[in-house]
Amino acid sequence: INGVKAEIQEVKALLPADILKIEYYDNPGLRYGNVAAVIDIILKEKKNGGSISGELVNTINPLGIGDYQLSGNYHIGKSSFKTSVNWNRRDINWLRENIETFNATTPSIRNYEIGQKTKARYDNINLSIGYDYINSGNILSVTFRDLYNNTPHAVSDRNSKLIQDSNTFDIMDRTKSRSNNPSLDIYYQHEFSKDKHLFFDLIGTYINTKNDRLYRQSLGNAVQEITSHVDGNKYSAIAEVIYEQKIKDSRLSFGLRHQQMYTKNAYDGNTSSSVKMNTGESYGFGEWASKLGKLDYMVGVGAMRTYVSQGNAKQVKYIFRPTIQLGYRFNNYLSIRYKAYMGGYAPSLAELSDVEQHIDIYQIRRGNPNLQAVRFFSNELSISVGTKYISAEWFTRYSYDDKPYMEETTYSNGFYVRSYANQRGFHRLNSQINLKLQPWKDYISIQLTPFVNRYISNGNTYTHTHTNWGLRANLMGMYKNWYVGTNLETSFHRLWGETLNKDEKSHSIVFGYNREKWGVELQLQNIFSSRYEMSVENLSHLAPYNQMVWSKNLCKVFGIDFHFNLNFGKHGSEVNKRIHNSDTDAGIVPTTK
Repeated sequence: INGVKAEIQEVKALLPADILKIEYYDNPGLRYGNVAAVIDIILKEKKNGGSISGELVNTINPLGIGDYQLSGNYHIGKSSFKTSVNWNRRDINWLRENIETFNATTPSIRNYEIGQKTKARYDNINLSIGYDYINSGNILSVTFRDLYNNTPHAVSDRNSKLIQDSNTFDIMDRTKSRSNNPSLDIYYQHEFSKDKHLFFDLIGTYINTKNDRLYRQSLGNAVQEITSHVDGNKYSAIAEVIYEQKIKDSRLSFGLRHQQMYTKNAYDGNTSSSVKMNTGESYGFGEWASKLGKLDYMVGVGAMRTYVSQGNAKQVKYIFRPTIQLGYRFNNYLSIRYKAYMGGYAPSLAELSDVEQHIDIYQIRRGNPNLQAVRFFSNELSISVGTKYISAEWFTRYSYDDKPYMEETTYSNGFYVRSYANQRGFHRLNSQINLKLQPWKDYISIQLTPFVNRYISNGNTYTHTHTNWGLRANLMGMYKNWYVGTNLETSFHRLWGETLNKDEKSHSIVFGYNREKWGVELQLQNIFSSRYEMSVENLSHLAPYNQMVWSKNLCKVFGIDFHFNLNFGKHGSEVNKRIHNSDTDAGIVPTTK
């Protein structure tokens, strides 16, 4: 919205009367993080007044699902004040089942867990308070944000009966956690002239995390317990500066970005340790975008530097990041676009931590401070053809990660160690065709998107492949203030390392009525299903497992969505902010399965 990365709640809060225009950029540039496209909603310039908007979503059955949003802003002269709060909650029941095999010993161990009803509950609160000052194209924006999470019953909790040979154990796994993530964001934009801009953003963040876990495996009076307590503190600062200049139909931009993080985590319980870590990541880039007739192109160069210091161990790595993008529009109906870039990413703080945590009486999760940053290569191709009533786009992306840090399972001192290591490589191919039909103006819209995902995971001691075919379908009908919509999604699979995640299948139907300042919607989720399920499969030859979570609680769900927008006076436009940074990685090594 006006150049600022916006959440869906902010888009829903907009009034149609306040929108000046909508711009689409299919060549947005490096400062947007190599995304394929940007949709920018430009609001009208107004000076005084304000607005209050909200959205309240609550399910009728079960009653434990809700999402509540309240936002407000007030403009006076060149200044504006804004605030928003979002509360997202879940209080549901489901069952976790697990089949795992441990093959390092003779005979091997096979565990089969039969799930029993287990509560999952959390509350997430996202608060934002901001002040903006706009004067002749120059902008100062100061925003305080706070992300608070309280999870008394983690989604990984479980009650189950574990069957091993002729024995049946009782399993109880409980994790409760709290985290608070306040941050202060200072943004400044300076306009040298109409076509020359300087953007600067500085954000400081503090993350405090407390995590407690109790795992109990019992057979009669014989009880084995694992306890852990984690107290985490992380401080980070992100600074970014970008200069942009338009030269006729071309654009020149270059910039620098640096993130510095300090982490201090204390682990207690069955194992005790303390982790202190300094990490930094710097990135510099430059790009040139222009046109030659029907051909538009963009060439960018960049370089990143990662730095990690933990105890006496230090490591530094440099990664070159070039980008090229070409687009050609044959006519109003047919266009083609190609993009290639090389990038990089660094391990998370949890993966780098020199610490280990017990998962259960058989397994340990351990960080690896020797992990190295990763280079990856990506190629994207899209071909679009469209008329007034029908359009189609074929999009395909191939990427390769060189020596990515992926999981590695070993057996040591009677325990199966789940850790990470830089492996040989990872290939992924994603391809989809997006078909859109509008047979009757804007009254009916039909969208079909068949897709295929192909993964090849090459570890140092393993090779795994997987192909996932699927479909997303959407039908929307509108007449005056009324609308009806249906949505269908098959399971989307993701392979990484030796772990295959299979998302849920879902379908939904909505009926709604919209007015200019308010609207109401009836939501029906998974009404033709008797079971909601997701699964995680591990393909390790040493310790494979298959985990499934399922619930009848999340089928035949009925919900109500009520939203409103109230204006008073004449409210002004939002800040035309071009940079959006954040830090939400707490750096805690997980203990859950």
